[in-house]
Amino acid sequence: MTRRPTDEVSPARYFFQMRDGEQELRDPQGAVLPHVAAAKAIAVVAICDFLQKDPNRLRDSSPLETEVVDARGRVVVKAQLVAGQSPA
Repeated sequence: MTRRPTDEVSPARYFFQMRDGEQELRDPQGAVLPHVAAAKAIAVVAICDFLQKDPNRLRDSSPLETEVVDARGRVVVKAQLVAGQSPA
């Protein structure tokens, strides 16, 4: 089985940043996680938690985004949720 670069297995510190078009929330401490896949899972949960607290944060005009950044400042995961109307 070949590993992809995003499946790194050594623990590292990851920082989570959330944007909703108007506001940006930065994680100054980060979290030490075993691999990028764990960071990706936390990013998805973070979006869900954010929306659960305030569903009105998701607007048609701007997506809700979370980025996971490693200690070197590289974006290793980007998750985006976009609201839109379904066609009639």
